Amino acid sequence: MDRKNKIKILSLSIVVFAVLSLLIVTSLNKDKKEAGILSANKEETNDNNAATAETSKIEDGDVKEEDKVIEITTETKKEINTLIKEYYGDTEKVDKKVLSATKEQEVEKAAESISEKREGIEKYSEIKTIIKPGPEEGTYFAFTTYYMKFFHIKTEVPGMSVVYVITDNKGVLAIEHDTSAPDLQNYINELSQEEEIKSEIERVNTELASAVKKDANLKDFIEELHKVSK
Repeated sequence: MDRKNKIKILSLSIVVFAVLSLLIVTSLNKDKKEAGILSANKEETNDNNAATAETSKIEDGDVKEEDKVIEITTETKKEINTLIKEYYGDTEKVDKKVLSATKEQEVEKAAESISEKREGIEKYSEIKTIIKPGPEEGTYFAFTTYYMKFFHIKTEVPGMSVVYVITDNKGVLAIEHDTSAPDLQNYINELSQEEEIKSEIERVNTELASAVKKDANLKDFIEELHKVSK
């Protein structure tokens, strides 16, 4: 793999969290009607339908399906955290057993893709998660923050990724690499509106800006990544 391709791949690792943040913020603000989940939009809808709301009240004791709070057990959170740490444990070669796929070649392809994107990263550290329920029973999204140490760069760089965890056909938790489906992306954006997640995104971006400001080598490195990735 030539240097330019390596840098392009590496750029995905270092700026993915920043891009994710921008996409989330853009998505939240550019189309409130389509999202249908911003509080302001909810209030407007409630006002417009106040006249007919009385005729469609839910009987006492009934709960709307979408209003149900899905609890994630402590044991499940522990299993997910263990899975995430295994996923980020080796930057050179992803442990294939943590990946979900029905065919061996699919696992190999996913592992190879992930490993390529991690070229140039020496290690991950201080891995932490905020775990949210997924769109279906037995699925979860782990908003994962960490610090990345790049080869030949002294300063560690904060990062953030969203890891999709599912329960496979054997009842075992595994990481689903492909989250490109529009419904999953919309679901991630909805979760990302929660204050807990938005606060983490802001923290990561603030720390990144501070790190770049303090480390000239890191600044030059990131600027080079942006140039070749255009």
